[in-house]
Amino acid sequence: MTDVMVAVERSFLVPPGGGTSVHQRAEAVMAELVELSEIGTILDSTVSADAQRGEFTVEVTVAAEDLDDGIARAMAAMRTAIHAVGDATPGWPSHEDVMEMIAQTMRAELVEA
Repeated sequence: MTDVMVAVERSFLVPPGGGTSVHQRAEAVMAELVELSEIGTILDSTVSADAQRGEFTVEVTVAAEDLDDGIARAMAAMRTAIHAVGDATPGWPSHEDVMEMIAQTMRAELVEA
């Protein structure tokens, strides 16, 4: 049963001199996300690139039973797409670390409001 839609956004730095531009890398990841969308793994995705900063940003939206499940599904889809284009993900945060970052951000936003 799907109760929520969860969108996760994450930015990735592209090391200089790797042979592919930031835009090429972003386009390749987007193509993999489209494939994941076609098989129903994700609902929607967006990839944007900033060549000047040397990074691209990925946003993935998934259907899930709850926030915890949605975060796991979205992060897995991102990582799958990145691996599919031949890139590695060293230092990828654990699910527990991501959930803690979200909790910290939510606390900060509640205090600041």
